[in-house]
Formats: sequence, C-alpha cells, structure tokens
Amino acid sequence: MMKRGTELIIVDPRATWLASRAKYFLQLRPGTDAALYLSMCNVIIDEDLYDHEFCDNWIYGFNEFAERCREYKPDVAAAITGVNADLIREAARYWATNKPGSMTWGLAVDQKCNGIQTATLVLLLCAITGNLDVPGGVLLGASDREAPTSWWGWDELDPEIQAKRIGAAEYPAVSTACSTTQPDMAMDAIMTDKPYPIKMTFTMSSNPIACPVADPQMVSKAMLRPDFNVFADLVMTPSAAAYGDLFLPVASSGEKDGLVGTHYGALTLFVAACVKGVQTGECKSDDEIMLDLGWRLNPSKFPWKDLHEFLTWELNGYGIEGTFDDLVNSETGFVTPPYEYEKYAYGLQTWNGEPGFGTPSGKVEAYCQRFVEWGDDALPYYEEPPYSPVSTPDLFEKYPFVLTTGARSWSYFHSEQRHIERLRDLDPWPTAEMNPADAERLGLKDGDWVYLTNMFGKCRQMLKVTPIVKPGVIMAKHGWWYPEKGPDDGGAGPFGVWDANINQLVPHNCYGKLGFGTPFKCMICNVEKAEGGPDFEPAWPKTNNYLEFCN
Repeated sequence: MMKRGTELIIVDPRATWLASRAKYFLQLRPGTDAALYLSMCNVIIDEDLYDHEFCDNWIYGFNEFAERCREYKPDVAAAITGVNADLIREAARYWATNKPGSMTWGLAVDQKCNGIQTATLVLLLCAITGNLDVPGGVLLGASDREAPTSWWGWDELDPEIQAKRIGAAEYPAVSTACSTTQPDMAMDAIMTDKPYPIKMTFTMSSNPIACPVADPQMVSKAMLRPDFNVFADLVMTPSAAAYGDLFLPVASSGEKDGLVGTHYGALTLFVAACVKGVQTGECKSDDEIMLDLGWRLNPSKFPWKDLHEFLTWELNGYGIEGTFDDLVNSETGFVTPPYEYEKYAYGLQTWNGEPGFGTPSGKVEAYCQRFVEWGDDALPYYEEPPYSPVSTPDLFEKYPFVLTTGARSWSYFHSEQRHIERLRDLDPWPTAEMNPADAERLGLKDGDWVYLTNMFGKCRQMLKVTPIVKPGVIMAKHGWWYPEKGPDDGGAGPFGVWDANINQLVPHNCYGKLGFGTPFKCMICNVEKAEGGPDFEPAWPKTNNYLEFCN
C-alpha cells in the first residue's frame, strides 16, 4: 500500500519501522491516546472538515460530542500527550481531507483503564470523516440476524443460575457485551470463596502467570485453591507446571483440520482450510476437544456427528456454500465471502433488517445511550491513567519513568517459543528499552541488567538503549520465562518466571468504570542497575530442564 501511495499517521510512544516512514508520527505519552483523538476531532469539527451528510444522517449526539471535543483544543492535548499542538492540527487536517482513510489498532488501545473510551474515539474519528464501511475505509461486519453463538444455551439455564454470573450485576457492560464473568472479580472469588467457591478451572491456549494477567504471583497462589485445574495447550507452560492437574495436548496447525479466517468482530475477509498432515501422539485440535466435551455435557447443543460436519456448519455461517471438503479440494483452498459496502443504508447492519446501525438509536452513537445505562458518561472522555506523573505525582518522584509493557519480538508470540533453540539464539533475553539521554543520566549502558521496580513488584531485564523510545518512557517486553530453569525454581517461580515477568508491576483489580481495561500500557516504575543477569547462559541443548520436565 505504501508503494502505491498510501500515507501513514502513526500514534506510538516508540519510533517503530512504520513510524520512521509515516507522514505524521505522533509520539505520545503512553495512556493519553483519548486526549489526542478528542483533540483531532475538535480540529476537524471546528474547521468544518467533517462529513456533513454522514454526520447529519447517521451520527447520534453529534452536537453534544462537538462540545466535548472543544474541551480538548490542541494546546490542551499537547500538554497532556506531549505531542506538539501544530502536529496534532496538521495530522487531523490531513486525515479529514485525504479520503478514504482506514484505522488499525491493537492491544495498546485496550490495555488502559480508559480503553473503551479510546476505542470509541478511534471509531468516531472515522465516522465523522465518512470513513465507515466504504471502499478503503474501516469495514464493518454484517449481522446474520441470529443469536450470537457465544450465548447458546444461556436461556436454558435457571434464573438463579444466571444470577450467579460473577460481576454481571456490578458491571453490566461486561455481562451484556460478553458471555463471561468480570475476570478480576472471578479471580477474587477463587481467592476468597465469595460469593461461592470455584472448584475447577479450564485454561485453553493461555499461560496466565507468564503472559496475560496482572499480579501473576497472586494469581499463581489463587490457582492452587481449586480442586481441579485443566490445561489444553501445545506445550507444557510454566502455568501448567505450577498448578495444572490435567494436561491435554493440542494439535498444531500441521496436525489438524480446521478453518482460518480474519476475525475483527463479525467481519471476515477470507476463510482458508487448514489441512491435517500428520498425527503426533494423542494431540487433538481445539475444535475436537470442545466437540468431545460438548457431546458429553450437552449433546443437544452439539448436533454435529463429526469434526468435518461442524466445520461445514462453521463455513456456511460465513455465508459460504458447500462443505469443508469442497473447500479443501478447491483450486486455492481459501475463499472470500461476499461483501457489500454501506450496509447500514440497506438494513444489513441491524438484527431487524431496518436501515441503520445495531444501536438503540440506529445510528453511530457519539452520545452512547448504553453507556448511560451502564453507569458511565454518555460522551467519550479522557481519563488520566491511575498511576502517572499527573494522577500520582508523589509516587512518580519515587518511580520516575512511565512504563509501557508488551513490546513485540519477531521471534515470539506472547509467551510462546522460549524453549526453541533457534529463536532464543535470535532473541535470548527479555529487554527493557530506554532513551540514551535517560541512560546517560543514570550511568547505564546498553546490555546492562536492570531491575524494574514499583510499588507493586519487581523484575529483571536486560537494558536496550535506543533513541526510538520517548525520553522518560520505559518499554518492557512481556511473556518471559526461562526453560533452562526447573519447574520449581524457589523464589524465582516455575521456570524462572518471577525473575523476568513485567506483569508483576501491574496491579490486580485496576480497571475502567465499565469493568474493562488494565493499565499494562501506562504504569510507572524505577530503573536500577542489577548485579548481573540470570545465573546461566542459554545453552542448548546442554541445559534444558524444560524438556527434562516434559519427558
């Protein structure tokens, strides 16, 4: 796309490869995205650059939203975000006047207490410029006018059972949007047996104490309380080693039949067949494991006689005719489902078939009525991170860096693959990135081992001194554990996970008003030089306690 003339606006605290090639690079303080987007919307509205036709016909509460945006003029947003006010104006004008435009975002939008509001503003920035569901814009999925499959069986439960869903009453946004519990409250229930004991857990393709949870040492202690913990995964993770009772080996992509599709919400742009090439041991695919459980627990809700019949049903749900075997034997092995633009104008975006969007007003809601029902502000707003130079200035004196976690590596996906020799050769240690000016001031150099600390915890990583990081910011990698260590490594945790896991600096029970979001991307910390690194070097295959443990 760049070779064909596409220009980029990049919002990131790091000067990434894409940022170095962007027309506008908005290098903001982590956690302040919502203020930036409110300001960009303000520029677009105040300078009359918005799409009048779309806003008049399809946006609910546009005038109220315009008033909220006026609170965040570029000079105000610049003081909050650290992005130059003129740069904010220029980027906003460019976005509004060069159409079509599309947005992509990842976990950084979600991983803050203000994440729901930030995501709302990203979409409103697209909506007010007429970039929703148009060629080259942000595409939207169509409604199939059937109940979402994630809610299957819900209506069959007795009301008293439904009422036991943890966090449903306290956080109706979570319970309305997701067929799940509020996760922090569920973990509290495991710890306290209140409102009732949790007797069993089932963890599928997740490594909690090394990757996705805040305060992982607390989680590790909590997970020793249930009577039975089941893990289904490709490898024996530190979490499975720490508190698993039963391990179900999951098939990799070469060991299973399945479907692969793009999945931003209900939007699917292609579906491809995954074809089994080999059987290794007793492994089964995720689909096979869940079907096997379903046939035993509630066969009326699992009517498919085998895996291929289920995959055919799933394929047809994408709007694609034929069977799974037809797809496998087709010329390409993949198919693009039918797609229409501006579905909201033709009744393809709502459950009842009427023109509009799937909201109470039938429009894109800049003034969100559901937010009011759920106890929040109807209009999107900026909220300072709970721990920051602004919200906790006294703590910031002791922990004077803004910490953002989750820096990606080409070698790994989250906490996976640390036991693979060639990948460890490429990327052997967890690293924390620091600006050269900060390193010089602290007397640190590239390759030093440092402790990252704050009021919640501590970990050790190798320092990477690089100008791509904004001064005053630390970018730490996540998902680290050491297969060289043993499953019971004393104070360092299973496979040394407590030595390296940055999530120990992120608190439990710290989330937004609607029950979503945790500040993985916007904490505070201090950096101190460590006496050295771990007491081993990556030595493959001479020292591999992980493989010995698995065997």
